[in-house]
Amino acid sequence: MKESAELSLKKVQTLSQTASKILMKKVFAEIGFGNDSFFSTEFEEGDKEIRVPKFIMPGRIRSLYFRFWIFKKVFILSTNHGIEIKNKEKNKLKILFGISGESKTLKFTDDAKEKWLSHLSNKPGEVKIVPYDATAPEKFEKVKNFIQSKLGKQVRVEHRGATALGISGQDEIDVYIPVPPNDFDKYVLSVAELFGEPRSLYPLQRARFRTEESGKRSICLW
Repeated sequence: MKESAELSLKKVQTLSQTASKILMKKVFAEIGFGNDSFFSTEFEEGDKEIRVPKFIMPGRIRSLYFRFWIFKKVFILSTNHGIEIKNKEKNKLKILFGISGESKTLKFTDDAKEKWLSHLSNKPGEVKIVPYDATAPEKFEKVKNFIQSKLGKQVRVEHRGATALGISGQDEIDVYIPVPPNDFDKYVLSVAELFGEPRSLYPLQRARFRTEESGKRSICLW
């Protein structure tokens, strides 16, 4: 029983080392005409792209630019590369000012890892276990109602972990929001507006947020 209540810190460190391999996303925040909305932001990672109808400043700014897309020609004037002309296959008309950079929410730094590891325990090699809190279901419902009031009742919000089972645990309420992989980036942005930037973002598309409810630490996982 003792072994099940004490988690080897090495196993946790292995998980965090895997998470630190995540690449930063490119961010293009734009204002102007031609996109679906006057304010928009595009996120790129590899060959995957997603655009949201709001202006989100990159965590690390790389350049400022003007972009003019006239029929099948794109003219770009940027602080990084000067003047560029690119050919496109589609006819479009766009006049945009943009800020390019990287998303700071995806970098899992050594400092962030240490903070995450240290919150698990007051003793090296052990995880702190506390008795079950009978008020946990009520606190979960408050967090759930808040999330659904902002994102809609159709959003699934699940109570998991030790408090969902009614047993001792790490003094946390695990709140899960399962979403389809194709909607992952969209929901990360939406939840970030409620709880701030993710504390960490793991491989296999899982983001970790934190909020507080009556002194009980609540964690949102994907």
